[in-house]
Amino acid sequence: MLILAVETSGKNGGVALARGDGNQFELLQESPIGAGQYSAELMPRIVELLEKARISKNDLDGIAVASGPGSFTGLRVGIATVKGLADTLQKPLAAVSVLEAIAATAQAAQGPITADDRAERERKLQRETMVALMDAGRGEVYVGLYGLEFPMRQHGPRSQVMRGLTPVTELLLPLEEVPERIGRLTPDPITIATPDDKIAAWLRDQEVSVLPVPRPGAGEIARLGVEKLARGETEPVAELDANYIRRSDAEIFSLPKLRK
Repeated sequence: MLILAVETSGKNGGVALARGDGNQFELLQESPIGAGQYSAELMPRIVELLEKARISKNDLDGIAVASGPGSFTGLRVGIATVKGLADTLQKPLAAVSVLEAIAATAQAAQGPITADDRAERERKLQRETMVALMDAGRGEVYVGLYGLEFPMRQHGPRSQVMRGLTPVTELLLPLEEVPERIGRLTPDPITIATPDDKIAAWLRDQEVSVLPVPRPGAGEIARLGVEKLARGETEPVAELDANYIRRSDAEIFSLPKLRK
């Protein structure tokens, strides 16, 4: 399966070409796009990526896009672009949560489990819930909770087991409420991961263990997109919208004020 992936949720994003079938994955090409350049650069960068790989847009088997949360403007540009491509080319479209991508990056950082190593497997299984955190501004944090399924698949020269992520909930919380609210949301042992240094530092000050990870790029969106497309987890093009988790400033400030 050959797919195009688009990531425009943050200050910096990019596009990627990848191949996979849900069990194997190969990142073919990846090209970054700088902050504030999505409107002008996204389509030209997609064309350039396809030409460099000598691939026709008609050869694509599917498209994946980061669906949020993140930049309102960036998400609108990215989602509108892939919706137009998917509709024109009649290709399936997968939406990938940025929080899920953070959780998947953290899971990969922890490494696969060697199936014939019972001690390692038992240590890894002690953490049953993955929590992804991302800065939302205004002292708030996007929170994604994901259950870990065991086993997911086996691959490689030695038998190794990867666990899949099952979405539990995504929500917006004040940073100071995160430790207590997460404790109420899940009774299971957890791994907390974030790409944001300030969030990680604050959690450590609260004596909360946290795993720092890089912010996922287009390549990670492609990897999760391949898995979703292989499982048939696609989005109707007309119905796909950004997952903002909270409303934009324009929507908030346009709400009618309550009368005293």
